[in-house]
Amino acid sequence: MANEVGEYKEVGAFNTVFPRKVRALEVTADGAWTLQVLPITKARYWAIKAKGAGPDVIRLTAPLRAARRITLRHHGESNFIVWALDNRGRVTKLLANRVGDYRGRVLLPAGTRYATVEADGVWSIAR
Repeated sequence: MANEVGEYKEVGAFNTVFPRKVRALEVTADGAWTLQVLPITKARYWAIKAKGAGPDVIRLTAPLRAARRITLRHHGESNFIVWALDNRGRVTKLLANRVGDYRGRVLLPAGTRYATVEADGVWSIAR
């Protein structure tokens, strides 16, 4: 899930792809560390627009009833990856997979409840 040197902080989701399930985590570190595992229902709320810097998991109050176009933006140097997830937290669609700066409009599928963002820079998602 992570392989980093130095200070590191990440927000992410796991067990989003069936049938691979994470049932245990192993941490190897030479310094102090903490790990917090929360249910996906505790993800940050996403109303009309979500903004962030770095990785995140966001949620709608209810699954999307109909497909809707959204605008994705990223200002960074590395990967910008956004996945749509359903009400159970399962991946339904890859929305973006770009390197560097990006601006684009994509279709958020009906049934979407969550989105995961992998980014090294600032980003926004607008419905």
